[in-house]
Amino acid sequence: MVFPSDTEHFNIHYVPSDDEIRNAVRKSEEALQKIEGRMEELRQELRALEEHREIQKREVNIRKNLFIPIHRVNVDVLTSIFLSILDDNDSQISTNHPAVVISHVCRRWRAAALTTKLNVKIIDLDGILGGPGEAAGAFVTECIEFNELVEIMCSSSTRWKVLYLIIGFPQAQFPNFPTARLLTVPPQSTPALTTVKLHCNISEVQQENPLNEHMVSSTNIFSASTLRSLRIGVQVMFHDLMRMPVAWSNLEHLFFDGYAAESPHRFDAAQALALFKECSNLVTCHLALQRDVTIPIGRAPVTLQRLRELALTPHTSHLPKGFARFLILPSIRKLDVFPGYGQCTPREYEGSGLSEFFERFRPTLEDVTFCYKSLTQTGLHTCLEHLPNVTSLGLVNDGRITTAADTGAANLNSDLFRHLSPEFDETGTAVTQLLPCPRIEVFRIWLEAEMSQTPQTKGTSTPVEFNSFAPVVGINFGNSYASIAVLAKEGQAECIANEDGERQIACAISFSGEEMVRSWCSLPPKIVL
Repeated sequence: MVFPSDTEHFNIHYVPSDDEIRNAVRKSEEALQKIEGRMEELRQELRALEEHREIQKREVNIRKNLFIPIHRVNVDVLTSIFLSILDDNDSQISTNHPAVVISHVCRRWRAAALTTKLNVKIIDLDGILGGPGEAAGAFVTECIEFNELVEIMCSSSTRWKVLYLIIGFPQAQFPNFPTARLLTVPPQSTPALTTVKLHCNISEVQQENPLNEHMVSSTNIFSASTLRSLRIGVQVMFHDLMRMPVAWSNLEHLFFDGYAAESPHRFDAAQALALFKECSNLVTCHLALQRDVTIPIGRAPVTLQRLRELALTPHTSHLPKGFARFLILPSIRKLDVFPGYGQCTPREYEGSGLSEFFERFRPTLEDVTFCYKSLTQTGLHTCLEHLPNVTSLGLVNDGRITTAADTGAANLNSDLFRHLSPEFDETGTAVTQLLPCPRIEVFRIWLEAEMSQTPQTKGTSTPVEFNSFAPVVGINFGNSYASIAVLAKEGQAECIANEDGERQIACAISFSGEEMVRSWCSLPPKIVL
């Protein structure tokens, strides 16, 4: 029996068969499935609409953000803002440094930061190449990540301003080491480069050092026309320095610490004069002389109009005689003569090459530092008398030199300090005229362990020669505490304690009625505000 409809026999006394019931249930289930399917389609459409709504909301917010003034700032103005947050002392910066943070703000700011040359100012590989040992060097050579890092640095060479390369592995001397590629960057790719510093921290240099081949090749990073400062440390240079493709006349600052010990070359005063002739625009210069030579008398002098600071490290502790007379330095203000190595025989004033520099440049010298152990006592006094315009004087006693006990080397005694110390009347007017260094304002002393050939064990430190010089007292007052120290005649500084054994003394006094409390006991709040 067939139902006339799905519901016409409901709630009556008609009893359908099992087949009729199954058919009716099937039809109802099919209708329910259609309804649920349609509902799922509607739900999907609703979700799609919701997603589209969120996208539309973001687009609306982006368009509203266009009204924010910072998005309308010109790129040149952004660049000036970025450069203003840089500090000249920021040789290393962290991920929290403003220069890094600004590059993560948005795509436009990142593009502006990366195209700002000075935002990446210094490449310092000291930490990257700091691990010692051949195994570490071999690992770095094969390290894919490190090679990729070097490639990234080379690709950004247009932003280099300072390159500081420290060679810490024996393998770093060879052309297959990744950092060797930094030296072969063509000069046209480093338009902002002004400073190159090279140092070597390995004990032995290969006889035919391939790294030096890069340094003396026809075109490399040293050929940059913008290079103004060149620093070559010890154990770096094997080949002739003058073969480097440097525009020497562009240099303003030069530091050369001599050739490597394995090199057949030795830097001397004659080569220094040849170098000065090429570097006509030097302002500061530091050179290490590795041997003593006699300079021909007929040689023409060299003029360095702009040179203001000259530092020399002689082969021993004496500058070569006749060196100064070949130099014309009208602007020289600072002269540093650092001690060399080995045995030193003190000389009188007339026999020292230092005296020639003082006599020749005494009108302009204002800051002088030299090793007093290379002179006799009378020689030291005579040198100081030839420094009438010096306002800053430094005397060095370096442990790198040795002096025999009976050679008469100069000491810093009470007589010397008395001649360098003016006396004043009650009004603060000087009543004595200093014979040596009458304009001295700053007096510096470097005292290190001295090598002696006395019966003492070689290498033991000797007392500082203050002799009968009166103790020096220093007083420091802070906001809460004060301290007093004395420099005794042995040269040892000692912080003086009060009767309670305190060396950090509270500089405060409080009163409670007739009771006076001092030192740290007065610090608890007894003052009514």
